[in-house]
Amino acid sequence: MKKKYLPLILLTASLASTLASGQVNHVPSYEMNPRSSLLKIAVDDGFKNGWLRIKDSVSITPAIFISRYSTELGLTNSDVLTPVDTVVDLQKNVHIKYKQYHKGIPVMGADYTIHLKNGRVYQVNGKIAESLNIDTKPVISKNSAFQASVASYMKSGSQHKRSL
Repeated sequence: MKKKYLPLILLTASLASTLASGQVNHVPSYEMNPRSSLLKIAVDDGFKNGWLRIKDSVSITPAIFISRYSTELGLTNSDVLTPVDTVVDLQKNVHIKYKQYHKGIPVMGADYTIHLKNGRVYQVNGKIAESLNIDTKPVISKNSAFQASVASYMKSGSQHKRSL
């Protein structure tokens, strides 16, 4: 009986380890840099899985935080963090979500949130695509892209073709 289930157990264990290794665990480079100036403003256990907790004694606004620490966050001169949403929670804390743009183009998955308590940044978290160096010059014209999109759509089996 043991021999009957052994292959199934081994297959399950192998699949589980494969799935676990495929998970993305983004750790910002400043978390791994012992000389990061962000350490000066972080609480002792302030770096955890992309979250940075700021000391209560540090009074800093979102604009100053981004300006002062943009390089350590991995942003280049071609990058901008643009606010896209603001939420005020029940405790009156403000959470500003930013989107990273590289040379004017939004970076998919690169979102950063700055959390404020009484007007000061108390923690930040998110993902930034660090040190991007990508050519953003289009390789085809807008018209060519549109025509290719329409042609691809017309070849598809969509029933909404009449709406074009």
